[in-house]
Amino acid sequence: MLGTEKKVRVLHDLNKSDLEKGQEETSMKREGEGGNAALWVSFIAVIVVMVAYFAVDTKLSALTETVKNVPTLETKVSGLETQVAALKDLPATVKNMFLRDQMAQLSLMMSRLSAGLETDDQRAVAKQAEELMGKLQALLIPAVASTANPAVAPAD
Repeated sequence: MLGTEKKVRVLHDLNKSDLEKGQEETSMKREGEGGNAALWVSFIAVIVVMVAYFAVDTKLSALTETVKNVPTLETKVSGLETQVAALKDLPATVKNMFLRDQMAQLSLMMSRLSAGLETDDQRAVAKQAEELMGKLQALLIPAVASTANPAVAPAD
């Protein structure tokens, strides 16, 4: 072979045999398969990103609804705080109610006793005692009404 011919063969790959050319083509196909695998991996990555996006979007919408409900919850909490403040006066209210009930029982017993009394002097003293108990009971009723919870009326 001449020197020029060798240069042309090297330049145009004419020195390779058919076996070498077949191996070269299969290696090119393998390189194409690698691109195919990369395409699948990228497709799966896009799907995963979309799923993650919709999951985060759902969580954010639920969080937005919760944040919208916060003012309503604040008003409910303030209402509960006022009710708790009203319950702080409960011991005094219960004490006054207890005293009022005892006074009502004493008044009832006094009226029964005065019915069985024989003299007018005894009846007059019993009547004065009933009037004093009535006055005391009247003094206890405003104390009960002022300390009682407005939602619950005092029991008579």
